[in-house]
Amino acid sequence: MKISHSIHATILVILLLLVSSCSYLGLEIKPTVSPSFRETSFLTATSCAAPCWRGLEIGTSSYSQVLDTISSLKYIDQKKIRISEMLVPDINPKNWVPGKVITAFCIENGNDKPCLKLTLANDKLRDIEIILNYDLKLSNIVEQLGNPDYVGYKNANTDQVLCEVELIWVNKQLVLRSTTFSGLDAENYCYPVRDKGTPGAKLIITNVFFLPEEEIMQTIKNDQLTQYIGIDSKK
Repeated sequence: MKISHSIHATILVILLLLVSSCSYLGLEIKPTVSPSFRETSFLTATSCAAPCWRGLEIGTSSYSQVLDTISSLKYIDQKKIRISEMLVPDINPKNWVPGKVITAFCIENGNDKPCLKLTLANDKLRDIEIILNYDLKLSNIVEQLGNPDYVGYKNANTDQVLCEVELIWVNKQLVLRSTTFSGLDAENYCYPVRDKGTPGAKLIITNVFFLPEEEIMQTIKNDQLTQYIGIDSKK
């Protein structure tokens, strides 16, 4: 019995060290999420194709339509929907107007992080952010959506290299972003985009944005973007 307890204790220590190491390295261990609780409609064009999302359209859909759509989503915890009133950017991001931010949480997310944010400006849907609760590779996204128009990276401009990869589909009004990379991960994922304009096929996308056309154009103008020429299949 003592040997058995000793083995169990050793295994527990090893597991704790592995989790601590991942946290130290900035790696997030995502829980396994069943397919029915994953948001994939931006890929599969459920109800409508981008720039439409589940029947909602930027600049057109009303507050009540947004709430009706959220209430129909089975993967959303309907008891954990937060609505905040605040000033938000208008459809033209240069102007700020009264608005609402709706934050929703997934039933299977493994933590208290939101998985869906929708912003309304003057009672009209302004933008949508989907925070993915599962790993989605860029190669799988391109298979479904086709090639993006632009690719680039954003640097945090700090003493430490912190960057994220960004891809834009102009006509779909879609902007997809990776997690923030540092150190060796920055070299593997951001630098190839900076130097060659070729993101890695294994790049994991974490955030999906539906944005107004005006903001898409402003992003293309201001960010470090190049025209997309293909994927680096080795990375």
